[in-house]
Amino acid sequence: MKMEEEKSSFASSSTDDDCVTYYDDDPDKHFDALKMNSSLLTHLNVSPCETPFSVDRWIEFGKNVGRNTHLKCLDIDMTCLEDDDPVRSSETAESFCSGFSANRSLNQLILIDFIIGRSQLERLMPFFAYNDQLVAIVIQSNFPREADAMADALRLRKRESSIKLLTISSSRVSCESVPAIIELARACPQLRMLDLSKNRIGNEGCNAIAAYLQSERCKLTKIFIEDNQIGNCGMRVLANSIRSNRRLTHLLLDGNKEEGRITSLDPFVDILCNQSSINATFDSNHTLEALTYYSSCPENLAMLLKTNRNKSKWEVARRKILMTHFEGEFDLAPFGCMNLKVLA
Repeated sequence: MKMEEEKSSFASSSTDDDCVTYYDDDPDKHFDALKMNSSLLTHLNVSPCETPFSVDRWIEFGKNVGRNTHLKCLDIDMTCLEDDDPVRSSETAESFCSGFSANRSLNQLILIDFIIGRSQLERLMPFFAYNDQLVAIVIQSNFPREADAMADALRLRKRESSIKLLTISSSRVSCESVPAIIELARACPQLRMLDLSKNRIGNEGCNAIAAYLQSERCKLTKIFIEDNQIGNCGMRVLANSIRSNRRLTHLLLDGNKEEGRITSLDPFVDILCNQSSINATFDSNHTLEALTYYSSCPENLAMLLKTNRNKSKWEVARRKILMTHFEGEFDLAPFGCMNLKVLA
């Protein structure tokens, strides 16, 4: 639960304004306020279970969101709807998205179990291309391989995308869909957190993620890839990808299994502290601070991650070199004013 709260906190801290929610016992007042463009309505949670929608009302809702200039945060949860509910039809979703696409005020968009296919994404292209306020997108649904349609929309922008948080979790994402999602991430140069947890990425899907983590364009500080059926091969690919990464502090990999066994995190030991030479230790990763959230790391790996939390990376490298290449008790003071290169 704490990890979910951290993700939500990151989304909230990425916005320029605090969300003020307009609540009332009568749901019709929410939609009247939305239609009237009330400045009191800035955060709206919508669940068709609690507020039944006809097809016409759902389409009207999309148009009202599109015309609204005060709404900052919109959370749509369609989990409770049956698969054959008229609101879930592709045609209705397309009409909703066509009206919705005119919105330019939202900075957080959360879609849970919402129908998203290429046709819906294409109708939402104006929203992604011209909304300069958007900083957080959270999607939990059957996300399509055609995520590159959203990336295409972001590339239409005259100014670079302001999106800092992208969540596509619990969306049955397979290895085939990962390249398109990474293209979407690449189209967001300010992206700081990417959450792909609880999908089906597997070993093969790690290749596209690794290439992104190695690129200079990647500015991520946190990436969540828990519960994704990643095995030993995928772990090695991910570990090698962050060898020279100096930004990523969290690469969370809890719950990954191969053939029913928890996948080992051992490949990261050499990445955090390469013992082959003093130079290799110096060039190791001194930035990564966390690989798990709710499960434990091997003791040696946990110690290295803890060492990396020191804000002085010079000190981190110095400690690793002394710990790895020297024996006995050492007074560290003589090294305090030396350039670390001298130790090489």
